[in-house]
Amino acid sequence: MRQIFLFILLLFLLPACGKVYPIYSQNHRHNVSQLKQIEIISDNSSIIAAEFYDYMNELLTPNQQNKNFKLQVEFSNTSVPATILHYSDVVRDSVDSLVRLVLRDKTGKVILNDKFRLMSSFNTVYNAYSSYVEEEQIKINLAKLAAEEVLNRLILYFTTQYIEDKSKA
Repeated sequence: MRQIFLFILLLFLLPACGKVYPIYSQNHRHNVSQLKQIEIISDNSSIIAAEFYDYMNELLTPNQQNKNFKLQVEFSNTSVPATILHYSDVVRDSVDSLVRLVLRDKTGKVILNDKFRLMSSFNTVYNAYSSYVEEEQIKINLAKLAAEEVLNRLILYFTTQYIEDKSKA
């Protein structure tokens, strides 16, 4: 009975996925060319922002000559205690990252304005140094996840624009 249910579920889910294709395939070169034309503007005022900027540059592999877009990204973190025991010991902290991105074209016109949040948590211990190192590592991981999410949103935007332009032509 369980196998039949899984088969029927799979039968309904496969067509629901639509066309799944790699973004960097030959048929979708427009994504690659658009992504290479982005200049990233980020405040490298903290180690986390610098990690975000470096990882974003790794993902985009920017073209040095033609910069048709400017991507401005603001990255901020907030740490709050997540679990407080009845005798006032904090055993878990939560880190909330807010990412704001603004994509502008050559003329400075805003073509994409978006924001999103990422959250993670970590165990705290009585050793302050160990908790600090753990928190910094969580922030770096969130910065990398944020860079991947920004890339996904850019790909989605450029793919949507390409489909709209193609349907108008």
